[in-house]
Order: sequence, then C-alpha cells, then structure tokens
Amino acid sequence: ELDFKTIDKLCKINPDFEQFVEQAEKVITVEERYAEAVTRAFEDFCDPYFKNDSEVMAFAKKKGLATEESLEE
Repeated sequence: ELDFKTIDKLCKINPDFEQFVEQAEKVITVEERYAEAVTRAFEDFCDPYFKNDSEVMAFAKKKGLATEESLEE
C-alpha cells in the first residue's frame, strides 16, 4: 500500500511516475462519454503488456534495466 505522502515523494523523484499518476487519475475520474479516448491515451502512455518472460527480458535489455540474470553475471 502507498499513502499519498509516499506517492507525492515518488512523483517529485520521477516525472514519468507523476505522469502515470495523472493519467491514471484521468481514467478513474473521466465522464463515460470520454472514457474510451482517455483509456486509449493511458494505454499508449504505459509500457506494453508482456506476453511472456522473453518479452520482459528483451524490454529490460533494450532499456538497460537490471534483471536477475544480469545481476548474477
């Protein structure tokens, strides 16, 4: 669980997280007639959904993110 104080700190540290929170708030509070467009914009903002571990590993490598495998090396 995250409290608002922690979320606020994370937003100040990471602008991408702040944008994520803003986009998520829009999805939660949007009027029904705008829901599809706002949801689509949120999905476009977010990283892709991975179908398997191979896709996760490829994404991590492309973005230079640490993985269990890279930490073992």
